[in-house]
Amino acid sequence: MAKTTRDLIANKLTAIEGSPAKMAKSIAGALNKALRVYDTLPTVRAPIIAQAESEQRNEAWHKAAVNKAFGDKLVELARLRHDVALLHRAHDASKPTIPPIDRTDLLSVMETISLAQRVAATPPDQVHHLSRDERIAALRVPATARLSPETAQFWHDQIVQSDQPELFAAHQEDAAALRDANDVLFMVQRGLQEEAGFVGDSGGPTHAWSAFEREHLAPLHDEIRASDAATANQRRDAATVANDAALSDAARRHRDEMDDFRRLLR
Repeated sequence: MAKTTRDLIANKLTAIEGSPAKMAKSIAGALNKALRVYDTLPTVRAPIIAQAESEQRNEAWHKAAVNKAFGDKLVELARLRHDVALLHRAHDASKPTIPPIDRTDLLSVMETISLAQRVAATPPDQVHHLSRDERIAALRVPATARLSPETAQFWHDQIVQSDQPELFAAHQEDAAALRDANDVLFMVQRGLQEEAGFVGDSGGPTHAWSAFEREHLAPLHDEIRASDAATANQRRDAATVANDAALSDAARRHRDEMDDFRRLLR
């Protein structure tokens, strides 16, 4: 028996709930809400039709009511997509990586550049002979090493997996859960498009879908932009306070050092 879309969504949700991923609980919370949205989609039209008949509403009223009802579902789904996008952002920020180059250590910088130049001069059929140090140097200055993004990612993951296996595994588990989350949200959106009548003969969304999104999501997008701006301002303020505190502490240490120096001269 072929599985329905709901079966596929439920299976992915069950897998995420049983996943050891650190983000599993947060992702599952968002997807449970998405599943509830999906389950309510077939029930949107019936109460509107009943109300239209009982109140003798015209076709324009009925059309507007259906548009608003599905628009509300779209906004609810968009909020969940935003929540998952924030989890993606946090996941990207937590990615384990190799330590950056210490630019205050001139000798180390020169050695790194020299190794990266050696990588750049290595023939393609000899790249697999490069040492670990050469690969790390290339990752620190990829432009000098003429490293492609694909090779850089491959080497980076190899080194991090070797040095930080637990962190790397946890990050990969979260990545898998987030991919499943994207799949679920796509399926729910597809269900919304079908129920609301925005799927064309080709099987893809109609041109009217884009207008529908713009109509209903504009206020939410404004809200998200305002929230992001407020968060950015808070971070800038916090950074300013921290910087001022650091400067004040440095000035205090300087005064103390000068006082000690003056005492030694007496």
